[in-house]
Amino acid sequence: MIFYGQPRFVLQCWHSIQNHIIDCNDTEIYIHTWIPNTLPDKRYQIADNHVGDSNFIESIFKCYKPQAIKIEQQKTFPDLVPPEHKHYSYNFILQSMMYSIREGWYLIDRSLHHYDCICFIRFDQIVWQPIIFTNESDTIHCQENHCNRFKDHLVYGDPRVMAWYANTLGFMCRLPKDNFTPEEVFESNLNDYGAKIQKHVWNNSIYRGQ
Repeated sequence: MIFYGQPRFVLQCWHSIQNHIIDCNDTEIYIHTWIPNTLPDKRYQIADNHVGDSNFIESIFKCYKPQAIKIEQQKTFPDLVPPEHKHYSYNFILQSMMYSIREGWYLIDRSLHHYDCICFIRFDQIVWQPIIFTNESDTIHCQENHCNRFKDHLVYGDPRVMAWYANTLGFMCRLPKDNFTPEEVFESNLNDYGAKIQKHVWNNSIYRGQ
């Protein structure tokens, strides 16, 4: 299980993830996350009360006890974003998250451990029901209403297809965005690879704070 992206709401969400995913599967944890830069959008400030956890590194180790973790300065790709998309959220949300997914995969790839199933998940997921992983060949499992963009939030599959998933996003995060959308590139590569998308109606959601 690979946590990726910005470490928002670690303490608020870990209990539901522990109860409904980690405890329901024979799970080991890997994490790639970043120390956020100073962001103009206050919604993404780790120290802001909206996010609710300024000691996120301590919280991550306390809650998840990862097998391996990589924490670095946030990677952004401003030179690759066309002028009409220079607003910060476009660059921050898509490319930084794609990069984080790929780096999270590298942690498992370098560990030389064999796993039957790989799951990518964001820190800010609230999960209300047990999710049991299965590993049908070349099938990417994702949430029904989260299957836009590049199938983020919570996604899992067998190691072969998830390696393709992570490396495809790592490739996409460095491409100029002037002639395509992330959805178009993802779907095109998905079809070329021959993988399938299996959508599920899981009872989970993104935690937005109170």
